[in-house]
Amino acid sequence: MENENKKMVKEMENENKKMEKEMENKIKKKEKQENVVSELMRRLLIGTRIMRRREELYLDLDTAAELLELPVDEYKNYEYGQTEIYPDMLLKLAQVFQTSPNYFFQDLYHFQK
Repeated sequence: MENENKKMVKEMENENKKMEKEMENKIKKKEKQENVVSELMRRLLIGTRIMRRREELYLDLDTAAELLELPVDEYKNYEYGQTEIYPDMLLKLAQVFQTSPNYFFQDLYHFQK
């Protein structure tokens, strides 16, 4: 009888460990999905600010790309949030679009609150 009880306890412990591991994996997966969504939202918000500033300056896509010395498709990817914008490009955008780099992050501050 005692052996059976020990066996049951061992089985329950193994089952608990298995359930804990599954729960940890679900949590990690959800956190990863949330990070991906946050990254996409960040890119889209920054891209929207780039587009808005370009339009404020009455520039078309071709002219903006030319001023930035980029192919039009590459520039469009920034506006549409499909490409990560690195600091050097952000500084170049700010310079060409006659604004501060902070301008591109203004909507992010409101989004995070």
